Amino acid sequence: MSKEKDVKQYWDDKAKSSPETIFKDRYFKKVETDFISSLLKSKDVVLDVGCGVGADTLLYAEKVKKIYGVDYSQEMTKASKNLSKVENAVFATMDIRNLNLKSNFFDKVIGEYVLVNLPSWKDQQKGIKEIYRVLKPRGLYIMCEATQQGLVDVDKYRKMFNIEPLKRHWHNVYLNEVQLGRCCADVGFELVGSRRFGMYHFISKIIHPLLVYPEEPQFEAEINRVAADIERKLQNNFPYCSHRVMWVWRKI
Repeated sequence: MSKEKDVKQYWDDKAKSSPETIFKDRYFKKVETDFISSLLKSKDVVLDVGCGVGADTLLYAEKVKKIYGVDYSQEMTKASKNLSKVENAVFATMDIRNLNLKSNFFDKVIGEYVLVNLPSWKDQQKGIKEIYRVLKPRGLYIMCEATQQGLVDVDKYRKMFNIEPLKRHWHNVYLNEVQLGRCCADVGFELVGSRRFGMYHFISKIIHPLLVYPEEPQFEAEINRVAADIERKLQNNFPYCSHRVMWVWRKI
């Protein structure tokens, strides 16, 4: 079995067995989805690509005119359909590299950790080009991904305090931020802004492990809730320890 099939099987199995554990760090997830929601408008027609079981899609549906949630895992989109009773949310099985959708159609596209699950940089570039194609002129691509540089930054701090490096997930191809910026510019995007979450990650990935050692830190720990509150108030004031990055790109 190829790596691509292995990855797809991994997500199919997740959808069937434990969809609620797909994103375990719910305090961080809430910070991220709140920020994305702040960028959405009631008139928007939105694509949520790599939507998984659609939990975030349904949150965004409350803010927009219509939202389409697509994922290449059929088991994920089956779960999405079971979850959704919302009239303005539509779910389908679709691959970001070959979207069966109209060109110049969406006001905004949301992509949360979808590119990192593609098997190569070449495939990631195909995904970016497809998103550009389906966006309206001046439409926004809200991109949330994990990066190589961000992992290096977090591990630099962990090393200072003799904490092991962050786990690299076997099914992820982490993005090179410089390479990504060049690709998006070449495709025809301009950067509107970016958001890092360094304070949250500094507290949750460095301070938290130090406090509980030798026990393993838990995502549901109260310190992570506090970290999320601090991150909301500081907003990018400590960007140097963030392996997760959000960019907002505009189609020129």
